[in-house]
This record gives sequence, structure tokens and C-alpha cells, in this order.
Amino acid sequence: MFNTICLVFTGIVIIGSILVYIYKFKNEVISHFTIIAAVCFLVEVFAPMVWQLRGQTKYRYLEVMEYTPQASFYFIIGYLFFCFFFFAKSPRYDNWLYSREDIENDYSDIRVHHAWILYGVFFVLYVIYLSLRGRSVLSQLTLGQQGNYSDDILSSTDSNLWFLMVSLNALVSISVVLLVYQKNYRWTTYIVYIVTLLFTVSAGYRHLMIDAILAPILVRSILNKKKISIPRLLLIVVCLYLVVSWVGAMRGVYRTGVGTLSGFESSSAFDSFMINIEVFFPYFAYTNYINSIRQFSFGGTYIAAILQLVPSFIWPGKGAAVATIKHDAGYKGMLSGMASEGIADNFWCEGYKNGGIFGIIIVFSILGRITAKLRKLQYSERASDVIIYALSATFMFQVLTRSFQNMLQDGLFLFLPILVLRFLPRLSFGSRGMRDYEEI
Repeated sequence: MFNTICLVFTGIVIIGSILVYIYKFKNEVISHFTIIAAVCFLVEVFAPMVWQLRGQTKYRYLEVMEYTPQASFYFIIGYLFFCFFFFAKSPRYDNWLYSREDIENDYSDIRVHHAWILYGVFFVLYVIYLSLRGRSVLSQLTLGQQGNYSDDILSSTDSNLWFLMVSLNALVSISVVLLVYQKNYRWTTYIVYIVTLLFTVSAGYRHLMIDAILAPILVRSILNKKKISIPRLLLIVVCLYLVVSWVGAMRGVYRTGVGTLSGFESSSAFDSFMINIEVFFPYFAYTNYINSIRQFSFGGTYIAAILQLVPSFIWPGKGAAVATIKHDAGYKGMLSGMASEGIADNFWCEGYKNGGIFGIIIVFSILGRITAKLRKLQYSERASDVIIYALSATFMFQVLTRSFQNMLQDGLFLFLPILVLRFLPRLSFGSRGMRDYEEI
């Protein structure tokens, strides 16, 4: 009973913050703040409630639900710090819809032909990745129903080749750029977008698929100066639920070519959806298991994630160094089952591992400050700033439900292509030779 009260109170805090946000920024239906609040509600309130209704209290042999009160308390403190830093750094009662009325959209900072070239480069890299995983392009475009599958010759944990896998992130961001910037021959951008979307579905990357679907909607809303209505928002939410659940339930078919797409059921849909949000239990367990200050990582997991970007052929001893810096050997006994199944620590769980309740406060405070700064991009006249705003908003699903290492690798390839495309026209040879260039 007390666990339920704690979860209900947590839900009231989150819903209350959304009401405050709506009162201040009435036209911002889909934004960093609303997405963060929604994900926090699903992970920290809805998913534990479902577990309670099912009578589920353990993950395997590990008891987690009995630690609900302390886990909820730590989360609420951190979330309130997030709200404080967000609202403290956001202008009072300012409204993007009214402010953009006097802003002329600027599309001159990115050359469309640069975007096509960069898309081609990352497309080739991703095709190489598919071939190494034994999958053909046709198999991915037909969701595993056609095409050839062969032996997987690439280890999914090979850190030397991880950039091939995340090249799909670059395809998503560049396809959004093409949708926004290319004015003529629009049908070509739609083909590229559909191909990219099919790749994300076939790969089973649900977070990336949300970016690919939701970001263009948000970009168009801002650039066209039109508010997303509540009925349209509800339609988007329902569609995302169905698509994400379907992809999660059927991704084995996409990846292996074994089975058909007709085996999708409503029960498997909900279970598939729950897999995405029931990432609370490592955090609940850690709040009890870590009972000594010597067990905290003190930023080690974040430093290790950055070092993981260095290829092993450049730094052969990286693995041992990273394991030492992460300082998490003491947790493996408790969560060995989770680690083997790829269950990662979520945003505030990793904060707790690095410094307890103070770690949660620090990471939520940083998140509030960063999202307040990102929010200002929707007032920019440059269309690329609006794209970064939209992608960073939808990327919050990844930030909150996955580890910092996953977020860093995926975010690097999601946003770096846009920054590269903005930089290319500034090169002396490019600006001189393309001064009179007419966009496609």
C-alpha cells in the first residue's frame, strides 16, 4: 500500500510540473520538457504500477519493488531540481508561436548537394555493416520477407566497428535535413526518407524510429508556425505506441528473416511496449544494494563512456582501463543477469551509481539547464537550428531510458552530420565556388 502511495505522489509531482509548463508555454505541446516528463512518468510511475498490478516484485531472484519508497524519494528530489533549473533559465511567458510570426525562415546555411553526398557516404557505411551482419539491403527494405541472410561475421560488441552501426543515426538526421531544405524534386527526398525509416524499423531501433517519425512533425510545426492540436497529439501518441510495440514484437523477423509479420497480437504489443519503459528496476535495486560511499563510481561511468569512443586498434589496452575507471565490479554479481541481457542503467540510475542522491541531483540539474538552452533554438531563423531542436527533443527518449554510453554514441552520429553540413559552406573553396549556386 505504501509503495502505491509513493508512486501516486511521484505521478502527482510530474503531472503538476506539466500543468505549470502548459500554463507558461501554452503552444508547446511537444517539447523537451513534455517528452522528459512523459518518459519519467512512464518509467518511474506507470511501469512500477503495472508490476504491482501483476503481483511482480522481483527481477529473477532479485527483489526490487520493496525499495520503491526510497527510490521514489530520490527521484522526486532530482526531478524538482530539473524543473527548477529549466524554469529558472527559460524566459517567462514567452511563446514561440507568436515570436516566429516575425521570423523569416533561413535555409541558406546548408547546401542540399552536400547533404546528398554525406547521405551517400553514410549509406555505403551502413550497407557495409549490413553485409558484415549477414543481411542484404533487400531484406531490410522488405522487413525480412525477401532477400538473403548469411552468417553473421561481425560481433555486435566489436568496438572497432561500432561507427558502422550508428551510421544509421546519421542517415536519419540527414534525411530530415533533406525533407526540410530541398524545395524541388521533393519525391526524391520522400524516397530517401522512406528507405531510412525502413532501415530503422528493420534494425529494431525503436528510439531512433521515434526520432525519424516525430522530429519532422515537430520541425514542420515550428517552421510553418502552426500549433500541434490536442487531437493530433493524441493521434501521434497512439500511432507511436502501435509502431513502437509492433517493431519491438516483430524485430526478430526483421533481423533474421525467420517468421512472418502476421503474428502480431495486442498482448505481445503491450509486453513489447513495457520492455521499453520497465528500466526502473536496476535503479530501484541500486538504491538498496549500494550501501557504502566506496561503491560509487564518482563520474567513472561517464569518463569510461567517452574513452569507449577510442577504437581498440588505437588503444589496445582500453578494455582494462575502462573497467578500472567505471569502478562497477561490485555490481556485477547482483545484476549479472541484466548485463547479459543488455539491460542498461537509465539516466537517473546512472546518476545514482556515480554519487547517490547527489549524483541524481547533479545530472537532473544539468539536464534542466541544457534543455532550457536548447529550447531557445526554436526561435532561430535558421532551419538547421530548428532541426537540432526537434531531434534533441525526440532524442530525450534515448537519453532517459538508456545509458550515457549509448546516448553518447548515438547522439554523436545523430547531430554531427548537421554540424558538418553547416560548416561545409563556410570553407573558402566552397563559398567562393558556390556563391551563385542555386539550390536543387
